[in-house]
Amino acid sequence: CKENKHDTIVEARLGDKLSSEGVGKNWTDRFAEKHLDKLSRYWSRSLDSALIT
Repeated sequence: CKENKHDTIVEARLGDKLSSEGVGKNWTDRFAEKHLDKLSRYWSRSLDSALIT
């Protein structure tokens, strides 16, 4: 059983290519930097305010 679910997902894709240490502690930072041109920021709002407008 893997400690982190993201390691399980990546292992299913990469198999033996994934290091024994997993994706690492700062994988989200590396992912965001790599895909910055495809990501956008948005402000979320509560469900209550969404229903009013």
